[in-house]
Amino acid sequence: MSRYINLADEKGRNAEVIFSGITKKPLVKMVTPDGKDTHTQRVLKGKAENSCEGLMLQFKDDEHIAEAIIKNDADIDLEMTGRFLEETNKIYIDKHLKPVNKISKKEIVYNPDGTQKEERAVKETIANILSENPVKSNGKLFAKKR
Repeated sequence: MSRYINLADEKGRNAEVIFSGITKKPLVKMVTPDGKDTHTQRVLKGKAENSCEGLMLQFKDDEHIAEAIIKNDADIDLEMTGRFLEETNKIYIDKHLKPVNKISKKEIVYNPDGTQKEERAVKETIANILSENPVKSNGKLFAKKR
């Protein structure tokens, strides 16, 4: 991902410069025992209905959950678990494991003792490196330390 920065020198000349990170090739390569290349793949771990929260909604207490797991493997869906995923989207769910359409993000600040101090809307800071007024050098150079 390239980013832009607006720079100026002491003569008033300015330019928009693109900067980005250099991707290094990994030093270690993962292969199978017979030397074939590997790749990563997203796999479905489980459904919401089979999670701890989903089982609590269905069975209401730990004893009934344990009994359902022993009798019919209620914590795993053999047809869905382990499926390969192609394209996925992030969704938010409510306490009843149903998708929600409208959310509001909030930031909760806690005291050192763990009690809630403040609840507020999330603050988004905007980058200031690409603005109408370019960043100007003050002429100072710093020694490079390792």
